[in-house]
Amino acid sequence: MEIYSNLFVYGTLAVPSLRDALIGSCEVLSPAYLPGHRLVKRTDGFPYCLPEEGSWVTGALLNLSQEQWEIIAAWEDAPYDYTLRETVIYFQEKPIYSRFYNGQFSFGGYVPAEGWQPVDLNLMLNQIRDFLFLYKKGKN
Repeated sequence: MEIYSNLFVYGTLAVPSLRDALIGSCEVLSPAYLPGHRLVKRTDGFPYCLPEEGSWVTGALLNLSQEQWEIIAAWEDAPYDYTLRETVIYFQEKPIYSRFYNGQFSFGGYVPAEGWQPVDLNLMLNQIRDFLFLYKKGKN
């Protein structure tokens, strides 16, 4: 894997059915770990990583095609405003250079999110379908 193709995921995109609905299949290395962060969720329910020395966030490392990167970039920016950051992820105790999307801290605070899962999987699948419809319409 090369850095431009790696994405560490820990929330919506770590849920296989949601990830597959959004981007189809890709190589997945799991579990992978993001050091120096802990998982929290914003008051709107979406997770993000808060820097915290000595903590780790568990997720998965995806190897993405250019098209999958473009879809995810649009998904993470609309309407959730996540920022792409570079980092080192660990998989099987080996460091791997990667990127990850981290949420903005301007949504009214956060609460701990250990074991985060989407509140309503069907609702999320419908949001993904709606997003993809608009995304593909905008590309034509």
